Amino acid sequence: MTITFDLPQSPESELSCYAFAGAVGRAIFDDPTLGGLADRVVIAGKKFITPKKPHCGDAWGLVISLRITIAARNYQ
Repeated sequence: MTITFDLPQSPESELSCYAFAGAVGRAIFDDPTLGGLADRVVIAGKKFITPKKPHCGDAWGLVISLRITIAARNYQ
């Protein structure tokens, strides 16, 4: 599963990317089962996307890849 953030160009855009990555990381660390919906969730990767040219209006971005493990359960 991936979570994507697109942030408009501003003086705080880079800081916001790192803040969002930290917030998602902390949320997964505090609750690695997503409230019991999964057996385990881990962050498989983070990709910070910078504008191709500084201050040209391109957006900053953050892509977080999650690996979610759900065991098969037999309900009868």
